[in-house]
Amino acid sequence: MKKILVLLLAALLFTGCTQTKSKGTLKVLTSSGYPPYEIVNEKGELDGFDIELGNLIAAEMGYEIEWVDMDFDGIIAALNADQGDMSLAGFNAAPDRGVDFSDAYYQDGESPYWVLTLASNDWSSADDVKGTTVGIQIGTVQAAAVDSIATEFELTKDARKDIGQMVQEIINGRIDWILIDKTVADQYIASYTQLTTFELQNQNFSDISYNAVALPLGSELTEEVNAAIATLKASGKIDELIAKWFTEEAE
Repeated sequence: MKKILVLLLAALLFTGCTQTKSKGTLKVLTSSGYPPYEIVNEKGELDGFDIELGNLIAAEMGYEIEWVDMDFDGIIAALNADQGDMSLAGFNAAPDRGVDFSDAYYQDGESPYWVLTLASNDWSSADDVKGTTVGIQIGTVQAAAVDSIATEFELTKDARKDIGQMVQEIINGRIDWILIDKTVADQYIASYTQLTTFELQNQNFSDISYNAVALPLGSELTEEVNAAIATLKASGKIDELIAKWFTEEAE
């Protein structure tokens, strides 16, 4: 009898351990090639601020994580087609993007509208981009910003899937500029000294300055994600990631 009780107790303990270890697997969508948020490192693995943060959020929520690297312009549709549970992909939490957003996890106070172009152009203001060719990544807030001024500024739009590809097109003279976050612009300038950046200001641009997790409309995970972000902020772990990926010491 005693032996049976011991076996039953062991079984209960084992069951309890397996239940608390993981609540399942979250499919998290991202789009690499957007340093320092999402990159593919020298080992061919996803890395970057958002990747490390996503792993921490999932662990805090009690889930395993499956990363899916895809084109950025397909992420929102994939979320709302039940093909992903959430996304960390450098999302600026602009209204009317067709998804739910978590609370802010990173806010640098900078506008997300920075021109990246050749330093030899000697550009410094909105007037300089008039009548030029601009590269856009469909589905981004920057693409929406370009759309809002395209007619007035007589812009020719060249849509591409990948930011890194557009940077090469600037260097090769096939497009004149792109509009991106300052942090990302600074990363590319550090790698390509022939590039420069300046803030593009226009009254038509949405006023947004923080990054958030994107989730399907009506997602039941939003409160859990917000709670995880709050815990990670309070523990200082998000600050550690910011120091690692965004400070001068980390560059």
